[in-house]
Amino acid sequence: MWNFNIPDEPPALPFHALPFHLQMPPSAQAPAPPAPPAPPGPAPLNIPPTPNSGYYPSTSRAAQIHASATCTDISATDSSNSGNTPAVRTVDASLNVLMFKSPVVKIILDDGAAYYVHKESLVSLSLEWQRHVDNSMKEGLTGEMLLREVDEGTFQSFLKWTYVHEYAMQHEDANDSPLQHIKLYVLADRFNIAELRTLSFRKLRLFIKKSSTNLTSWTPTMAVEAARYAIDSLPKVTDHLVQYLLRYIAWILPKVRDMPEFASLIREHADVAITLLQLAQPTQEPPWADPKWDHDSTP
Repeated sequence: MWNFNIPDEPPALPFHALPFHLQMPPSAQAPAPPAPPAPPGPAPLNIPPTPNSGYYPSTSRAAQIHASATCTDISATDSSNSGNTPAVRTVDASLNVLMFKSPVVKIILDDGAAYYVHKESLVSLSLEWQRHVDNSMKEGLTGEMLLREVDEGTFQSFLKWTYVHEYAMQHEDANDSPLQHIKLYVLADRFNIAELRTLSFRKLRLFIKKSSTNLTSWTPTMAVEAARYAIDSLPKVTDHLVQYLLRYIAWILPKVRDMPEFASLIREHADVAITLLQLAQPTQEPPWADPKWDHDSTP
């Protein structure tokens, strides 16, 4: 057994071994200059750290954007918790915190609303975003970009996904949810963001499946309007989401075939009519089996 005799305190140095400035009596030592006052800044965020996320509260603009997106997604309460505390969702551990050091880009929507987004976060999404914000043209030189045909709710959902790779609908009205998913899908397709396109399509598909037995939250009229928006906003009718919506309309065809909105859609988009004909089921009986055709004369 090793036995080390460790003193409680290290031995004091003799006076002559001390540094010169410590050999002077306290009265001869120059007083330390006062520390400069700290510049005023924003109030600190009162947000607890998210478990396993590596994120801690900060007063920086980057942390405020990150915290805002996270807080919106954890607003629901956990029913299994008797204390009724917020159900905290773990932020993706792969979050690139170095993007918060990058300069910001001013994104201006059609209604004039402006958002400041870290350039690195946009450049990392796709080559299309990189071409828009990191170039030698006006957008890249001024750090401003005008984003057409995107409403504020859709862009806010996009920002949430950009920073935490998840999003929630801005509107509480459940009837607006499917169209919001489609709008986000269109934005993702516009900038070729495959991951966001997949997520928004999955959320739309789950909503339609869940609402198929409750036609108050997903009516045939809403289905036709959603299909029209997708067809008008996406480059091809063969798009995955458009084909899914048209297949759903073919399934509820008896409910929509007499609607003026459906007739207008067919009249303006011949390729939609062709797709629906391809999806339509054949009749169960030949025409001569129907008694109304069992005569020679025309009416």
